[in-house]
Amino acid sequence: MRSRPCTVVSSRPSTAGVRHGFTLIELLVVIAIIALLIALLVPAVQMAREAARKAECLNNMKQLGLAAHNYLASHKCFPSGWICVPGQTNCDPRAPAASSITLPIVEPQIIPSTTMAELRIEPPTWSTWTISDQWGWHTMMLEEMGANTLVIDFRLAKAAPSTNWLIIQNTIKSYTCPSAALSGSRPGNLGYTNYKACMGAGQNNSVNPPTPKSQSGMSSMNSSVADRDVRDGLTTTILYGESLYGFWGDALSCCVRIPDPLENRPAFDANIPVGTSYAIFGFGSWHAGLCNFTMGDGSAKSISKTIDIRVLNALGTRDGHEPVSNDF
Repeated sequence: MRSRPCTVVSSRPSTAGVRHGFTLIELLVVIAIIALLIALLVPAVQMAREAARKAECLNNMKQLGLAAHNYLASHKCFPSGWICVPGQTNCDPRAPAASSITLPIVEPQIIPSTTMAELRIEPPTWSTWTISDQWGWHTMMLEEMGANTLVIDFRLAKAAPSTNWLIIQNTIKSYTCPSAALSGSRPGNLGYTNYKACMGAGQNNSVNPPTPKSQSGMSSMNSSVADRDVRDGLTTTILYGESLYGFWGDALSCCVRIPDPLENRPAFDANIPVGTSYAIFGFGSWHAGLCNFTMGDGSAKSISKTIDIRVLNALGTRDGHEPVSNDF
């Protein structure tokens, strides 16, 4: 008799037609983990980008130093802060002349209050900017900065229809800091700058006699400072520094005077606007906690915004005979 084959019945349930996947709770956990990683990654990326912008800005300061020393080699002096030609009745670039041009300043050119709070001053209230009819050091170093195609005819007026007006509308990358939050819609289509020359330490008229240091820096009106005139040493004398806002074709944007310690003002400041037609910023930057400077020897340094104003005052003069160590 033929035996029948045995049929083995498995006790394991069949998996046919069953789908495997995440439960809702597992999916939410994965999404939360991804969101957490993004939250951690984005600030790190932003910090890396800002570090790169700071490095590029510091490189700009180094380029300014090299250009200034090339200018020194050719002309036997550093560029003047601004030029007042013979016959001009008013050589102060802050005083608008009849031939000056007034431009409206709109947001976001008005410096944000959060940035101004970092500099410990109130936000500005001005709404216009007067372009001086005089010329500053930015325009004198165009060739040394590699902008050979921008040739200004200093015999002609600055305002349109002069070709000079078209020239100063050009943007020069090395004259602006990548960290600066400047509007793409430039007033008058003029080229920005974030760098200004140091005129010296501020003169305090509240003491008798006044402190005679207001134009003892590397640049001032019609100045012709040579390296031999820097008795405090080129390494510890400020040549150029960062500022929040300006135009490279405007003499109003040429220079900064560091306040005197007796004025009880912060080291990084903005001068109070006179009327509503113009305003001049002091040294300052869009970086958190530091400001970049070009020293007289052409080196570039980052200086803390919390530096003692007396030390910054000493760095701003070329012949004040103040001892300053190199580790400031």
